Amino acid sequence: MREEYVLKRVTQLLKERNWTLYRLAKEGEISYSTLSNSFQRNNVPSVSTLIRICDGFGITMAEFFDEGGTMPKQLTISDQQLITDFHRLPRNDKNLVSAYMQGLLKVASALEEESGQQEVQGDEQVQSEEQVQGQELDEEQAQDEEKELEQEIE
Repeated sequence: MREEYVLKRVTQLLKERNWTLYRLAKEGEISYSTLSNSFQRNNVPSVSTLIRICDGFGITMAEFFDEGGTMPKQLTISDQQLITDFHRLPRNDKNLVSAYMQGLLKVASALEEESGQQEVQGDEQVQSEEQVQGQELDEEQAQDEEKELEQEIE
């Protein structure tokens, strides 16, 4: 398995869920900068970070590396606990839990859209600041080169 597979797989899972890196960072309890740096530098995350990424997506490491998609979905420990608790509820309470979960999904989706828009705006601001800094450096280099040429001429 190639190293680039890991970042491509994370990207694929993000797209499938319509998530941003920020959302993954929150879900996996990972610092956003750790994830962002991995992608910007094209570095494979550490094993401990990859475990948190899988936890954030709600999948096992085996599912993450299942390239052919042939492995059936395996339940995580938290999935198993949730199902066990759900089965212990009376039927009416199960209906309430289902309705509550649907409401949570709608709220989470709306919040995700809002945070994605804020993330895009933040990325645009960072890019414009980097462009300004790059232009300032170019101007400084040009001035330094002019001074060197003047000194050589003298």
